Parts: sequence; C-alpha cells; structure tokens
Amino acid sequence: MLVPKYKYSQRRIVLVDFEGTLWRRDLTQRGVLDMLGGVDAGGEQTELKLPEKVEEAIGVLGKLAEDRRNEVWLLSGLRAKGVLEAVAERVPKVGIV
Repeated sequence: MLVPKYKYSQRRIVLVDFEGTLWRRDLTQRGVLDMLGGVDAGGEQTELKLPEKVEEAIGVLGKLAEDRRNEVWLLSGLRAKGVLEAVAERVPKVGIV
C-alpha cells in the first residue's frame, strides 16, 4: 500500500532516525575514542574515522536525497560536532535535527 503512494507522490518528506536505526554506536571507551579521532605522535589532531555502518548510512541518505521529490531529514541525539558534522559535509542536501 505504501510503495505506490511513495512512487507516484509529487513531494515526500523522509524522516530517518540515525543512531539505533541506521547504526548502533559502540559506546565503549575505545569505540568512542576511535570514532572521535585523536592526537597523533606529532601532537596533531587526527581525522574523524567514521564506522562502516555510518558510511553505509551516508550512502542511503545520499540516494534518498538525490530524488528531487524527497526532502530528507536525519533525526539524531548526537552533538553537531563530530559524526553529524561529517554527515552534513558528505550529504549536504540532508537536513539534520
């Protein structure tokens, strides 16, 4: 019943829950530190390393956002700095709440 309505609609709003739905965060100390990046031997900040599931989620969000009929919003409880910042850079057509 949903597929035909989606397929033939002129405009769509797609609300996507991020953590717990598209990916499950590793909340262990090591998992958080790995995701946030760190400081290398020279004292420089290392780049944020996104988990594989986040990379997959970015791909899905990008595909949804490619369709001009879709307005895509990512729902998250994460801080804007970090993962959400990286998602916003990679898929700028996706709104973040």
